[in-house]
Amino acid sequence: MKIRILPLVAVTFAFLGAACGDGIGDTGYNDIGLEGGEVRTRDTVVSVPEGAVDRSTGLSITPAPAEELPEGTVGPAMDLGPADTQFNAPVAIQLRYDADRMEDGTRPDLLWVGTVVEGEWEPLEDLTVDEATRTIRGTTRRGGRYGPVYGCGRGRRCPVALKFVAGPARVVTGECSDALELRTVSYSGRVAPVVHDTVVALSSDFQNLYFFADADCTVQVDALRIPARRSGASFHVRGRETPGATITARARDLRADTHTLAIGTGTGPRVRFGFITSQQRVLSGACSGENLLAFVDAYGNRAPLPNPARVIFSATSRATVTFYSDPRCQNATGGIPMDSGTASMSFWFSAELPAGAQQAEIITLSATVGAFDQGFTAAQDETIYP
Repeated sequence: MKIRILPLVAVTFAFLGAACGDGIGDTGYNDIGLEGGEVRTRDTVVSVPEGAVDRSTGLSITPAPAEELPEGTVGPAMDLGPADTQFNAPVAIQLRYDADRMEDGTRPDLLWVGTVVEGEWEPLEDLTVDEATRTIRGTTRRGGRYGPVYGCGRGRRCPVALKFVAGPARVVTGECSDALELRTVSYSGRVAPVVHDTVVALSSDFQNLYFFADADCTVQVDALRIPARRSGASFHVRGRETPGATITARARDLRADTHTLAIGTGTGPRVRFGFITSQQRVLSGACSGENLLAFVDAYGNRAPLPNPARVIFSATSRATVTFYSDPRCQNATGGIPMDSGTASMSFWFSAELPAGAQQAEIITLSATVGAFDQGFTAAQDETIYP
């Protein structure tokens, strides 16, 4: 989502429906009909478009207790009730922010409207900042708790760092590598989408290493773009022989990350390791479907292992993720061995969302293995529903 900074102009609002409160106090109420309307207080305006409710609905604005708020607020937060209200169309939430509470007053682009989800602020869409009136605006489709938020960090579901979650440990000299996968992660370590379009600069300590946007290494790049509301990007590399090259990914306001690989002479068919099965949508606590991983050569054929290997699993998520070696999710494991002569293996997983979770969670599963005299890491996102 892009943040739009408005010019210094005055904005007026129309009042619809039978309202309680004069808009200068801390609380507000209005009966909103099919034609839409507004609820306002001194620091808040909630604008409901036509058709957002199916019948006349009483909406209220009340102050949210400061001691119950996650970190990061820069102004009064409020509760839009009833909390279980669902809207048929995006409803605009406008809040006043306190510029004196911003860490950097020259960075209004770091302001956003957040809603509390599982004890953390989560950004709304369609963000707009008006420096003249010191207000910010976003859209939602539900009741709940909302507040003006600045930056990313503890208590906020927006990214603070870049993280490599997959990438080859060794590349054949002159050949295009497997994908190197980057994710943006929050303070708590969960995958979190960027609030606005983000440019990631790529560099290496080895001058004969080159970056590409495509799997054929025909489109050379020195930076990647992560669109707003997305949480990752991938790229490929090609270069001359070296025992070790360190790649660094950097972006404004995000902690950098590095990935090291070797480039050497190939001794046989190029081999890839990755997920064969598609991404899954799994209920919290339920056993997933089969996840199939396989070694594949340059021609798409399965590549049998010359020696035994062990696949090690990990996950990037706030959910509690458990891996299993059986389809009934009874035998938990941190890794599964592969015999020589085999080219694929299967595993299952379950993911338990925090108690009271109401929103879906994207988790990133990673599988790491050493084989064919090199290291491989495969990664795939899965969606967990409450």
